[in-house]
Amino acid sequence: MNMLLLLLFTTIVHVVNCQRCKIIYGSFITADCRKLHLRQIPQNLSEDIDVLDLGENSFVTISNESFSRYRNLKVLKLDTCDIESVEAEAFIGLWKLEVLSLANNSLNISTNDGLFILRNIPNIIDLDFSSNMELADKTGHLLYPGAAFQHLKRLQNLTIDLYGYPVFGPEFKQLPLKYIKFKSCYLKHLRNDTFKNFPATLSEIHLSKCLSIQTSKSELMYCDRLARFLFLTCHGLVLL
Repeated sequence: MNMLLLLLFTTIVHVVNCQRCKIIYGSFITADCRKLHLRQIPQNLSEDIDVLDLGENSFVTISNESFSRYRNLKVLKLDTCDIESVEAEAFIGLWKLEVLSLANNSLNISTNDGLFILRNIPNIIDLDFSSNMELADKTGHLLYPGAAFQHLKRLQNLTIDLYGYPVFGPEFKQLPLKYIKFKSCYLKHLRNDTFKNFPATLSEIHLSKCLSIQTSKSELMYCDRLARFLFLTCHGLVLL
């Protein structure tokens, strides 16, 4: 019986090495390529992988058609990879992709690069773009272009940074968002209309540790009202 269970387990979860990446066969086929000092996206993995974890490598630029071989991908992790730019067709072909992490890189969603990053992944459900935008203006008005997100008709969970005096484009109203987390928060002023373009589907806003926020008493009341039905942390505000 013990031998039978052992054989059964090895058929369900099987790990092999493929050019240093660990290939894990389970409910999904996962390629674990974290921390391998890679400078280019590997092109010798199985075309059937569902999950590709490339975190903590050093790519700098994601070139066109980098993932065209992996059209079955559902999860792609590119966090902490020193990425400074993404070419226009880098993610072309990833129609099945549902989860993408680009956290902790040097990208700026408020520029045209943001349009390139999101254009070819229309079925994304969970997008983590936090701890980026280090070159963005953290004190002035920062546009979050709805046009960069309007193609994401299934986007429910968004993790992103919040800087300066944010302006969210009207296209955000059309997104099916349920959850937004502002992980790197440098918000200077919480206004009554800061979140006016957020969709009615939104049920959670995680906004915390923004200790330098300035707001008026009426705007603080607005924050308190939001907090009643959203997970909105409004502590540490500086009243004008």
